[in-house]
Amino acid sequence: MSLIWVIIALAVGFVIILVNNKRNQRKLRDRKGRNFRENYEQKKKNRGSDG
Repeated sequence: MSLIWVIIALAVGFVIILVNNKRNQRKLRDRKGRNFRENYEQKKKNRGSDG
């Protein structure tokens, strides 16, 4: 009986890890298309016009 619970717990943990890994990979792919220098300069320009 307890062996069944251990197997279920391992399966649930494995699924949680897989979902988290997919989410992290998607975030990395989204970041690849960004140009951080352009974003920084645009934010800097916008901040300068506010003040």
